[in-house]
Amino acid sequence: MYAQQEVKLIGKDDYKEVVVGQATYTITKRDVTLTSASGEKEYDGTALTNDTVTAEGFVKDEGATYTVTGTQTEVGSSENKFTYTLNDNTKEGNYNITPNYGTLTVTAKTTPTPNTTPTPETTPTPTPTPVVTPAPTAAPSTDDTTPENTATPAPTATAAPTATPAPAPTATPAAARAATTIPQTGDNFPAVALVIVMLAAIVGLGITVVLRTDKKK
Repeated sequence: MYAQQEVKLIGKDDYKEVVVGQATYTITKRDVTLTSASGEKEYDGTALTNDTVTAEGFVKDEGATYTVTGTQTEVGSSENKFTYTLNDNTKEGNYNITPNYGTLTVTAKTTPTPNTTPTPETTPTPTPTPVVTPAPTAAPSTDDTTPENTATPAPTATAAPTATPAPAPTATPAAARAATTIPQTGDNFPAVALVIVMLAAIVGLGITVVLRTDKKK
């Protein structure tokens, strides 16, 4: 590249001198880093992806578009790769572009630890059903000549009889007692003795029996 420089010398006669020479100008490329994002999740059978790409180094209003191709489904890790296309106003010769890939990681599914001491549920206590014991039935007799046993019914309690008070003896008047005086003689002594025995049963009536013996001389 050529450059022209004008030099003005001030002196006694004042004159102007023009010097013509050659100079070199160099423009270096700008460094740009393109970085895709990383991601991680537990295995669930679906693909893990992340489409985010960050660019550092482009000048204002210049840049690129990105197509992320990285994916991870099974347990393991892989690079989150991508491709890019510069915009129409962006010249590749002006940049040193370095891609930087993130990491996609799928971890193994966590197995829940079983609860070895589960809390028992409260079970209501069932109400017992009373068992009715049937009355024993006498086994039928195998002897045709013997009548079959019949259960004897429980005897019915009989009320105790009410005691009947004995009648109080009635006092016999003196005239009546006198009338019961039986004269006893030698001839009727056996009959009198029999009367005495009979009267002994009614002593409780208060009858006084007077035995008198009249012997003939």
